Amino acid sequence: MDDMHMVDLNVGGCLYTTSRSNLTRYPDSMLAAMFSSELDPSVRNANGAYVIDGDGPIFRHVLNFLRRGKLNLPEDFKEWDLLTSEADFYQVGDLTDAVMAEKMRRVTPEDSSKSPKFEFVEINLKKTTMGIVYIGSMETLANLPVIVAFFKTDPYSNGDVLDVVKQQGMIQHFSSSYLYSEEPIGDKRMIVFREIAEHGFELKAVLYDSYGNKEWTFARKV
Repeated sequence: MDDMHMVDLNVGGCLYTTSRSNLTRYPDSMLAAMFSSELDPSVRNANGAYVIDGDGPIFRHVLNFLRRGKLNLPEDFKEWDLLTSEADFYQVGDLTDAVMAEKMRRVTPEDSSKSPKFEFVEINLKKTTMGIVYIGSMETLANLPVIVAFFKTDPYSNGDVLDVVKQQGMIQHFSSSYLYSEEPIGDKRMIVFREIAEHGFELKAVLYDSYGNKEWTFARKV
């Protein structure tokens, strides 16, 4: 296939045009699987556009992320759960992480001394894999040995987890990792739940999708 070939999409009634190279930027995504080979003509409508049963308006943010490799949202954006759900639907893990990071950045603005500060732990469960995203201080992370050990499974950490990211301000660490296990993932999740609960993290949100994936978000005021 010609990667620069332009493709017309009809997503939930909204029309978009982009290149195949944008749609296949993330090889493990659903979109890459769809557009890496010739599709069944039956997925096109009468005008020749490929039809995707997704949220039409929110897809523009997904497509912009595929085009630019970064998340650019309007300042008044509030549809965080919807965008996260769509990112999961298209299986673009980097976009899911970017939405989480941007949401938490806006919830805890670093330049506001009057706003309460929070630290976050997000846990993703997908059949035989579990992912963790941590946003908070290095000091707190050092007191969470189970999560530290979890991050050491990340091949990019080189085992030196507490030195992965060093930044100025309250949010000093942002990292994510996935663990594949043939053992019951639920048991590992409960161990993480107990550890963060002991350090004052409280459950703030639970998300489910049609694939049976689950996501828990915990927050702790500091």
